[in-house]
Amino acid sequence: EQLPYSITGTTIAVVFLAALMWDLASRNAIVGWVLCMAANQAWRLALFFRFRTLRIAAHDMDRWAQYWAAGSLISGCLWGAASFLFFVPDSPAHQAFLIVLLFGVVAAAVMLIGMHMPSFYGFVVPALLPIVLRNLIEGGTGHFVLAFVASVTTLAILSFGRNYNRTLMESLRNRFQNEALAHRLAQQNLELERARVAADAARSDAEIANRSK
Repeated sequence: EQLPYSITGTTIAVVFLAALMWDLASRNAIVGWVLCMAANQAWRLALFFRFRTLRIAAHDMDRWAQYWAAGSLISGCLWGAASFLFFVPDSPAHQAFLIVLLFGVVAAAVMLIGMHMPSFYGFVVPALLPIVLRNLIEGGTGHFVLAFVASVTTLAILSFGRNYNRTLMESLRNRFQNEALAHRLAQQNLELERARVAADAARSDAEIANRSK
């Protein structure tokens, strides 16, 4: 249900990054990266519409979850590739922008994919690990500090996503348990009502029989 919002946000971020890097990075790399992003998002959108039009059986949900996780993994890898394709070594401002954009995209995705941990890990790890590696490769005190900060932030996001998933699962579990309990109580009340009606009918029959005698 959240996928259209995710695709909209991703499209805006992709266009913004491509426009910013148009004169700073290889245009072939930019066009290729944008086309790969567009293809993946189009496939996920088609998956979204197909999911909404089909009656999905419970035993097929795992297969659909794998599709979802595959799309998240591809998205994560493409965002991670941006750390190497669009990293401008001699421009700290562009480096800072790239880092902020990557972590912004990932932070926004936590609430969208945090309910499914394979999708969550499949997106977050390949999206953020490359920016850590890229700063380590650059070397120097400043880049080592950035790599450290990025690593700590990545671990914090992973921890938050795990806690969010745990809270959500407990909430859903409690909800279903309450629904099951309410259903059982309704069934018991129905059975009690049937028993009362049967008792009233038996009492009425007994009274009629007594009057007949």
